Amino acid sequence: MIIRAAPGDIWPWLVQMGQGRGGFYSYDWLENLFRLGIHNAERILPEYQRLEVGGRIPLSKDTGLIVHSLEPGRSLVLAGSLRPGSDRIGGSWAFVLEPMSSQVTRLVVRRRAWLPFPGLAERAFSLLLLEPAHFALERKMLQGIQARAEAHRSPALLLDEFLPQYDFTEIHQVAVRASAEQVYRGLVKELRPEELSPLIYRHARCAESAGRPGRPGRLPGGIAGG
Repeated sequence: MIIRAAPGDIWPWLVQMGQGRGGFYSYDWLENLFRLGIHNAERILPEYQRLEVGGRIPLSKDTGLIVHSLEPGRSLVLAGSLRPGSDRIGGSWAFVLEPMSSQVTRLVVRRRAWLPFPGLAERAFSLLLLEPAHFALERKMLQGIQARAEAHRSPALLLDEFLPQYDFTEIHQVAVRASAEQVYRGLVKELRPEELSPLIYRHARCAESAGRPGRPGRLPGGIAGG
């Protein structure tokens, strides 16, 4: 899965996964058909950002996977069994973040498992029902991580998309006692699209005339430059 965000913007969503934690960002209605009690978070949860080797990621109230290894911002490998109360390693689930550029990351997920029930009927049940269901859930999970990471990525990456080449940069910060949504609404109210679009176009033309082609981007609300 290609995600337009830095590894550091994706990692918090991986760390907080789990039942009773941040969920798995998939079809919660499908997961809860099995009464797993999974609720998918739409924000980063500070209370679940500490994860260490040996820690547990719950899959349900009775089962979970153990953190086998982790490299913050790079990889997370889980291992364990789907059988309640079993300590046997019956499979692994690995998440690897591969930077493609400063603002694009490839998320690779690999799963290996032994069938808990080796009989022919059980194998047929797994291949015909469990595997397709897992594929649908994992695909949705990847899309969920992608959407959340891209929506909450660092503002510096958004600036790089708007004007990827520049001579100097300034970043100003101020603390506002309001929610992000309230601040955004205030900005949209003050910056009218008909006034902002020509400004974006002039910036792109200045970069082009200086021999550094700018790439007009798209701002929230469909405001296009150039």
